[in-house]
Amino acid sequence: MLIASQLSLPDEESRAHILRVHSRKTPLEDADETISKVAAASAGMSGAELANLMNEAAIGAVREGHAQVRLSVCNQCVISV
Repeated sequence: MLIASQLSLPDEESRAHILRVHSRKTPLEDADETISKVAAASAGMSGAELANLMNEAAIGAVREGHAQVRLSVCNQCVISV
């Protein structure tokens, strides 16, 4: 017998913590503001989606030739992830 449980999606504060964990090795431009704004904009995303968002933002920053991930890149990833 398989028992499945359903977890609720993280609230804004939890999303901010998850984003901090997944960006700890990623240089963010104005990290506190970026994490706060991305956490607010990413309602409805799971922890795995937030991890993917940070990976995509890091890749996007490299493609654009930036040394740090900018809020604008993160915002693009919120839309696409």
